[in-house]
Amino acid sequence: MAFPELIAHRGASRERPENTVAAFRRAVELGADGVELDVHLTTDGVLVVHHDAVPHAAPDPALAGRPLHELSSAEVARFRVDGEPIPTLREVIDAVGARLTVYCELKGAGTAAPACALLASSAGTHAVHAFDHRQVAEARRLAPAIARGVLEVSYHVDPLAGANSVDARDIWQDWTMIDAPLVRAAHAAGKRIVAWTVDDEAVVRALTSLGVDALCTNDVALAQGTLRQVRCSAGLWMLSLTQSFVSAGSLAAWPNSSSGAPAARSWGCRRSARSRTVMSWMSRPTSNRPRSETSTTRPSRKTVQRSAMAMTSSSRCETKTMP
Repeated sequence: MAFPELIAHRGASRERPENTVAAFRRAVELGADGVELDVHLTTDGVLVVHHDAVPHAAPDPALAGRPLHELSSAEVARFRVDGEPIPTLREVIDAVGARLTVYCELKGAGTAAPACALLASSAGTHAVHAFDHRQVAEARRLAPAIARGVLEVSYHVDPLAGANSVDARDIWQDWTMIDAPLVRAAHAAGKRIVAWTVDDEAVVRALTSLGVDALCTNDVALAQGTLRQVRCSAGLWMLSLTQSFVSAGSLAAWPNSSSGAPAARSWGCRRSARSRTVMSWMSRPTSNRPRSETSTTRPSRKTVQRSAMAMTSSSRCETKTMP
């Protein structure tokens, strides 16, 4: 069972002011795989990270009600979001480094060219996406090596049409519009489904079972804790299955490498050397094992049981939601 990438929506926005350096640093601390952010272009050509086109709580009446594209970077720097300054994209990239993927939403007009130029010259992994698919098309023209995505809030008759039109890798789909046929169609076409915005434990579980590739969430801690519980359940299922085969004396019938070992690897569990040895042995079809191996070097029942227990315990499962 594969588990989705966790993307912190505007940083760890449940714990820190959204789209601020503090929120992005917190996402790193919580172990997010990526951060999602929004960019606008100032009058002097600087990319700033903010969601709304018009920033609130102006520090000066002369700045009130003016959109970001009419402000200079110096003027934007005077604004605060719950006490935190509005950062530039450069500042965010410098803050998170190459520790996670930066997913950049091209929010404001004309942001594709400067965003692609900055991302292409920066270390780490980056991608761009937008509701305005024309900007994604521009990103493809300017920087085809940067991964692209399209944001969707509806379920199209041809759900891949938008992504195909700009050769996008990712389909950022409103989670309420995701179902198994959509996931299967995307995967068959070599594309990924990114679900947004997912802040409910039951929804995290449901989307994980559907096989979505990434979850964009405001609550990284909740999503992480839920996925740990799902991994724990998967580990306990494997333990139960192992014990069933052992009790029945049917180790030879253990799933082959196409359905066994890769699934174990996808849990992300740190397995012991004994566990890796046993799983490697069990993943080999009986017909491919030397006669001496099947008759004399098969791991003992106790060894298999200890290995399964090690696999389960090494995932450090908890029955409570992790902090």
